[in-house]
Amino acid sequence: VNFFNDKLFYFENGEYIRGPWFFSLYIIAGYYMLFGIAMLFIYRKLIGKAKIAAIGSIVPLVVAAAIVQYIDRLNAVEMFASSLSLLFISATSQRPEDIIDPLTGLNNYRAYTENIKRCFKNDKHVSIIMLHIANFSLLQNMISYDASAELLEKISAELSDMERSSRCRMEMYYLDRGRFRVVLWGKHRDAAGGLAELLRTRLMGQNYSDELPVALSLHFCVANCPEDIKDFKSLTAFGSG
Repeated sequence: VNFFNDKLFYFENGEYIRGPWFFSLYIIAGYYMLFGIAMLFIYRKLIGKAKIAAIGSIVPLVVAAAIVQYIDRLNAVEMFASSLSLLFISATSQRPEDIIDPLTGLNNYRAYTENIKRCFKNDKHVSIIMLHIANFSLLQNMISYDASAELLEKISAELSDMERSSRCRMEMYYLDRGRFRVVLWGKHRDAAGGLAELLRTRLMGQNYSDELPVALSLHFCVANCPEDIKDFKSLTAFGSG
């Protein structure tokens, strides 16, 4: 029993009855829809035209379904339209294969650039642990493809273990050519230096593959953005080595 009983909807003799405040649900939904459209417009440069078109195309579908549902309450098309629109978004705007590296299972370079650009654009402060296997290109020329893939998989597994044990909010990326990134934000930024040292200790003591003819040359660095690095272009130049 609460204040909204019989106000929004209720059942009487097994029949669904709309309450006197039922239309308020449409008012609230309309507000959120307009707010979402405004956010798409404000951040259109970060989202991109293709995603805006994909998301915007579902608005007429949802509105039409809501009108039909309101006129004919027994014709339950609103939830179907909402499910169809979510399926459309997942198929066009959120394809995992576009942002996931197939070898490591971590986010890829595209996801990294989009997210970090968004952080700079929105003045979101983050700390980035940069891990670079300096002699990765040399190792690739000396060992088999399977061995290099195994090496990357083991390092990504270490990163995942570190995330679970530290209980810090972080996003992990594999860019290319032996370059990994770990991004922390909020109160967890303070742990970046300690996590980088912990990761260095764990990785240096690992036996990654019997095929490795030389030891790994691991370089670590922690960058605080935007305190240390002011924009994405400078960050890219700093971490490209």
